Amino acid sequence: MGKRLKNVTLARQRNWYIAHRESIEWNDLIYEPFWRTEDIPSFGVKTKIPHFEIPYRIVHLLSQNELWAYLELIRNPLVIEVYEQYAFPLEETLASAEFIGVKHPVYPGTKTPIIQTIDFMCDMYDLEAETSYQAAFPVKQPEDAIRYRTAEKLALQEAFCVTKGIHYELLLSDKLRTVKSVSLECLYNIRKNWPIELCG
Repeated sequence: MGKRLKNVTLARQRNWYIAHRESIEWNDLIYEPFWRTEDIPSFGVKTKIPHFEIPYRIVHLLSQNELWAYLELIRNPLVIEVYEQYAFPLEETLASAEFIGVKHPVYPGTKTPIIQTIDFMCDMYDLEAETSYQAAFPVKQPEDAIRYRTAEKLALQEAFCVTKGIHYELLLSDKLRTVKSVSLECLYNIRKNWPIELCG
């Protein structure tokens, strides 16, 4: 059952965030993305596929572009783990929004701020330093990325990442939507012997 998004309170969001963080920090729990496919109404193609390595973990992707981005990321041998729909602490994004002078996103018709998420947060391996680091990858269509309000939201995500020392890289759909991406999708499906589940 999806999250009920009407009359969302800060307390309810906080509970969602705690469950999300615990699934990252506790080794005996399976990762729980902050948003799942059933939570978000969308006109695009939402997708659920098996994790590339961990049994019983389902990856929740909210668009076709996210699917192709995920397939590209897991091909990178320096990627250790990929967390989709990864949430940032609300208190810290509110501070970042104030610092860079943008309005923090709120639920439509309310003044309740929305917890911000990044499409993908990756644990990466640095060959030279022989240590790991985090990298954030939002996914957008080029025409969307240059819209004023979307650009503000992306700036807020980037500002948060900068304060945390997280590498930030915007992935644009025109670089993802290729014959290779379609081929990767087919190969991934065959490799796992488990059909990709598409949600309208």
